[in-house]
Amino acid sequence: MAENNLVKILMVDDLAENLFALDVILSNEDYLCVKAGSGTEALNILHREQDFALILMDVQMPTMDGFETVELIRQIEKLKHVPIIFLTASMDTAVNIFKGYHAGAVDYMIKPLSPEILKAKVAVFVDLFKKTHELLIQYKEKEKLTTELTIANKELKQLLQLNADKNRFISILAHDLRSPFNNLLGLSEVLIEDIHKLNTDEIEEIANNINKSAKSSFKLLENILSWAKVQQGKFPFDPQLLSFTDNCKDAVEVLNPIAKAKNIALDYSTADHINIFADVDMLKAVLRNLVSNAIKFTNNGGTISITAKQIDSNITISVSDNGIGIAPHNLMKLFEMSEVISTKGTAEETGTGLGLLLCKEFVEKHGGKIWVESEVGKGSNFKFTLPIFTEQANDINN
Repeated sequence: MAENNLVKILMVDDLAENLFALDVILSNEDYLCVKAGSGTEALNILHREQDFALILMDVQMPTMDGFETVELIRQIEKLKHVPIIFLTASMDTAVNIFKGYHAGAVDYMIKPLSPEILKAKVAVFVDLFKKTHELLIQYKEKEKLTTELTIANKELKQLLQLNADKNRFISILAHDLRSPFNNLLGLSEVLIEDIHKLNTDEIEEIANNINKSAKSSFKLLENILSWAKVQQGKFPFDPQLLSFTDNCKDAVEVLNPIAKAKNIALDYSTADHINIFADVDMLKAVLRNLVSNAIKFTNNGGTISITAKQIDSNITISVSDNGIGIAPHNLMKLFEMSEVISTKGTAEETGTGLGLLLCKEFVEKHGGKIWVESEVGKGSNFKFTLPIFTEQANDINN
C-alpha cells in the first residue's frame, strides 16, 4: 500500500529494542510506524505532524517520563483527542493507573506485552480513526453540497425575480403605454377628420392634450430603459463631489412649468455649503422622480419642500409635500417591483410607480437607503441618504 494511504502510529520508548519489538508486532498491518526515543523527540515530531491515529507511550523514560509527555501532548489543540495507550511494567497499582488516565491515556498494557492483545487494541483504535476520517470527509462533502445548494437556490430566486420583473415590464408596456397611445390615436383622428370644422381654440386644446400624452409616454419609456440598464449593470456610475444646491436647482428647474400649472410652490432652499458624493445623473434622476411624484399628488396651491441635512457621514435629503398622502397599507409596497402601485394624481395624472423603483436602485447603488413617511390628507415626506465625500464613499466607485 502507498505510504500516504497508511495509518500513522507514533511509538515512544527510550529503549531501541522495545521500539523494534513493537515494529515487528505491527509490521504485517497497514500501519506507518513512526519511532521516538524520548518524550522530547515525540513532542518535536508531533509539532510537525498531527495526523496520528494512535500513540503508544512508554512510562518509564529518563528526563521526561510518559506521564509528563502525555500532559504536554494534550496541550496541543489538534492532539487533545488522539488516543494514547501506556505500555509499562509500572501500572500495577491503583495510584499509577489513576495517574495514567488523569494524564490523558485511554488505555494501558502491562509489559511483557501480548502481541495478539496489542494488535487487537491497536486495530480497534485504527478502525475508529478510519471511521472518524470517513465521517469528516462525508461532513465536508455535505457542507460543500449544502453551500452549492444554497448558491443554486439563491440563483434560482434571482432568476425567478428576473422573470417576475420581465413579466411586470410586459404588463407596464401593455397596460400603461396603451392609455397615452389611445389618447394620441383618438386625438389625432379627431384632427384628421374634423380639422376643417374645429376652431383655433379647439385645435390648440387637442394639440396640448397630444403633447401631454406624448410626454407621458416618453417619460415612461425613459424610466423603463433606465431601470433595465441598471439591472444589466450598463448604467454609467461615476460618483463625484457635488454641490447639492446647484444640482437640485438644475434637476427641479425643468419641473417648474408643471408645478406652476397647478400653482404649487417649490422650495429648495438649503445650506450652500452642503456637498455630497454622488453620480450627477443618478442624483438628478432621483430628485426629478420624487419632485414629479410630489407634484402629481399635491393639490392646487400646495407646497413642496426639498431639504438636505448632514447626519454623521451621510446627507439625508427630504422631498416633502402637503398633498393627499399615502394609505398605510401601500407604504411598504412603493419600492417593490412585484407591488408597483399606479394611482392617478390630483389632476388625474397617470403613472406606473416605476420611477420610485428607479430611485431605490440609484440610491442603493450609492450605498444609501430610501424610505417614506406619510399621513393620508396631510402629505408625504420621501427621504433618502447619500454619502458625503470620505475614503469609504470613494470606495463605492472602485
